[in-house]
Amino acid sequence: TKQGSHFYSKSHMFNLFKKKKHGAARSSNMTQGVIGSSAGPEDNVAQHEKFLQLLLKSFDADAGNHPQTVLCALGALAGFSAQMGLRETQIQSGKLQEWQVFKKIDGLGGHRYYESEKVFNSLFRIKMWDTSIYRMMRETTEELGHKDDYDIPELVDHVERCYGSDEFSLSHVMPKDMPRYNPVYMLKDSWDPLCLCLRMFDEGRPATWPVTIGAIARRYIYTMRDKIDPAMIVPLVMGSALAMSRIDPKLVCGQSTAAGPKILDFSRTEFGQLLTSEEFSRAMENARAA
Repeated sequence: TKQGSHFYSKSHMFNLFKKKKHGAARSSNMTQGVIGSSAGPEDNVAQHEKFLQLLLKSFDADAGNHPQTVLCALGALAGFSAQMGLRETQIQSGKLQEWQVFKKIDGLGGHRYYESEKVFNSLFRIKMWDTSIYRMMRETTEELGHKDDYDIPELVDHVERCYGSDEFSLSHVMPKDMPRYNPVYMLKDSWDPLCLCLRMFDEGRPATWPVTIGAIARRYIYTMRDKIDPAMIVPLVMGSALAMSRIDPKLVCGQSTAAGPKILDFSRTEFGQLLTSEEFSRAMENARAA
């Protein structure tokens, strides 16, 4: 059972999200050149498409044609990348100890979870001058005609009540929107090659990973908008992001908590064949530098 107080003020968080509803003005330039159904430099478009191809190759044909599964996977990758990026830049770099960054929560059945205010903020920032995957998904939802009134503090409570239970990974998903796979299993299958792919973007800076995945999710949503109910976007993406941002990395990466991928055999896989030699070399250089 979860012990101890939360690392954030619940009342403050309620007020924070209420302020957003009364509306900081949306900035149409917030992600200019990065996201959108047609916006963005050509290299970003090509790289984002390559990332999505890598993800879809980890699914069977049925799941790859199931938007709920893809959105859940993209949210899971964003959340997990937020945790792993922070581990890489703050802990593996020697700047801080793990206990200074994460609060460990022991759940039932020996499961362990990691809470971090920095990780939460990287996913859910809503200030007018900040970009976050939550804000991107919310604005995309509104652009598609759905007024989102999703209750983030309620989502946090719901996820935390399920620590240690079998329902934890999918506790936020409505039965009609259930993905084909559990997010943890999707991460196990796709994290290593996709982490390497992420290192092609923004010189491999981990702080940008969740927003990069948000840009890819937005592009996917616009491509599949005829098959996607806008009301399911924020719950699926952000519910998965929050839950997977707190899982024990050992569930995905084995005994290592490093963000670096297992790269020795990567170039000989189907995933590796999707990257040009230049892209692969750049990603490898960034991985080694990390």
